[in-house]
Amino acid sequence: MRISYLLSNIDRLITYKAVADKQETAVDLKSYLILRNFSGEDFDQARVLLDYGEAFEQGIDHEETKQLLFLRAAGVPITKVWRFDAAQQPWDPEKLENQNVGIPVSYRIKNDVPSKLGRHALWGGKARIFQDDGHAGTIFLGEDVTGMVPVGEKTDLYVGDSRDIVVTQRKQRDAQINVRKNNSDQVVLFDTDEEITAKIENFKDSPAVLTMIQHIPGMWEMESCNMEYKKKDAFTLEFEVQLPARTADGPAVKELKMHYHRRNVRP
Repeated sequence: MRISYLLSNIDRLITYKAVADKQETAVDLKSYLILRNFSGEDFDQARVLLDYGEAFEQGIDHEETKQLLFLRAAGVPITKVWRFDAAQQPWDPEKLENQNVGIPVSYRIKNDVPSKLGRHALWGGKARIFQDDGHAGTIFLGEDVTGMVPVGEKTDLYVGDSRDIVVTQRKQRDAQINVRKNNSDQVVLFDTDEEITAKIENFKDSPAVLTMIQHIPGMWEMESCNMEYKKKDAFTLEFEVQLPARTADGPAVKELKMHYHRRNVRP
């Protein structure tokens, strides 16, 4: 006979520790289960099961917290990515006095078999990121919180800001077209003709990948764009810009040019 019942005030947290190599090409990833028991009962030997991974037996008493290592993956490949969001970062950092404006940098990890993961989804939790300093020690880079990562999906772990890549964005044109007026000669509706350019400079000695996010509110049509993009939703565009390394003549430069119309804009 098996008797089962629900216990309250028992919960768990998931945390991650990632240590990147000196070249920032891979991380040694560990995941910990933090088990907390405030149920009022002691358990000399409890069988603990998560949604994935192997079950294990562990005793835990009332008002006790235990941290258990349940996932270890060495040499997980990472891609270092820079992310510019036009709604969050300044368009012209040179005009900001006494401010050190940087581009957020993240380590991108993909939950798949080639990355030595991919057997199951990864729980969301707090991640602490370190880097090998080349002298048998580590440097703390940052802390981030990741959500649930299904198999085949990717997650970005924020590690800080960088001045190695500079984005300068400007709106070159913003004109009203197809203006509609009411009987009182007041403008009630119009379209816009807009052009945006973004100059991207890479001052690094190595290639880099910049994820650029652009936002176009309302109904819109793209007239021309010199780079490929993905539509994250109806108003958000995502560009993956591959930047070569700088040369002896200066930084590597690429330029994004967008020409679009916004429809049925109200004054």
